[in-house]
Amino acid sequence: MEDKSSRRRSRNPSDRPTGRRSTIKDVAKEARVSAGTVSRVTSNNPTVQPHIRARVAAAVAKLGYRPSAAAQSMRTAATKLIGCIVSDFSNPLYSAILRSAEPVLADEGYTLIIASSDDRLDREIALFETFARRRVDGVIAVLSDEKDPALLQTIQSAGFPVLLMERDAHFHAHVIATDHAGGMRQAVEYLISLGHERIALVTGSTQTRSGRDRAAGYRAAFSAAGMPVDEALLRCESLTTAFAFDETQRLFALAKPPTAMIAGGNLMLAGVLRALKILGQTIPEDVSVISSGETELAELASPSISVVRWDLAAFGRQAAALMLGRMREPEQPPRRIVVPCELALRKSCASPRR
Repeated sequence: MEDKSSRRRSRNPSDRPTGRRSTIKDVAKEARVSAGTVSRVTSNNPTVQPHIRARVAAAVAKLGYRPSAAAQSMRTAATKLIGCIVSDFSNPLYSAILRSAEPVLADEGYTLIIASSDDRLDREIALFETFARRRVDGVIAVLSDEKDPALLQTIQSAGFPVLLMERDAHFHAHVIATDHAGGMRQAVEYLISLGHERIALVTGSTQTRSGRDRAAGYRAAFSAAGMPVDEALLRCESLTTAFAFDETQRLFALAKPPTAMIAGGNLMLAGVLRALKILGQTIPEDVSVISSGETELAELASPSISVVRWDLAAFGRQAAALMLGRMREPEQPPRRIVVPCELALRKSCASPRR
């Protein structure tokens, strides 16, 4: 009959009750080191000797040990979480950007937490407060109002690094944006070269960088051509489909309606096209159309729509790299990256009818 001492001698150090998760003490016992040494190895501390590190790594692999993320964050003051606030989940441009940013962040051990603000200030403030309570290491954000005092106070008191996309910073933050002014100027100059004088622009609020820049590029093109700007053709308030739909109908109710339309936001194209269809306006015979931002709708519409576009994948990768650099060196001077645009011509533009 086997006695208790023989049973103790036969038990393998890795034997544990089925279903119990391995602990740091189990790994320490298996590798014949202290729990502190295991902790230094799993946190990539360079002071551990190579043969000790190899022994611990073998024990970790054998036991299937996974370090506690909570415990690691307490030791390193990092949660390895990055918050992201966008205005609308349905915007395919954000999806493309974040799809390229996420692998860059994941390679450095970070997890991206994405939330939608619905372009509401109160929602943005609540999200920044939530991310502060979750102790995220940084936040990538698209703000609805760059200068709102309550929002800026919330961001600054949160205490984490912030990267703004398509917005200007009125606090210590890095910025990555698109050259919307240059892209819009290209679009308007092209339409002017076709003979258009009444060119309408529907775009977002000038309270944000993208709206301001598109309006500035529009004005610059008219100025360069020595032509006056008809303010009635500028509708800068919102980037929504509904706004584009309503304003397109109002524009064509004018005594002198536009001969060309620019949808200054990728979600706005659907509203513009729907309104033109209801109004019986054909493209490009009755009205020329250009959209901002490459989408499947622009490519697959009949006729296909000319677009001002930029490299969304490169935008996402650069945004991730900028965020990582900001977290490594929180006190570095604010940086700004501007991604260039190009005008891609398709079938939606022609000279206006005389």
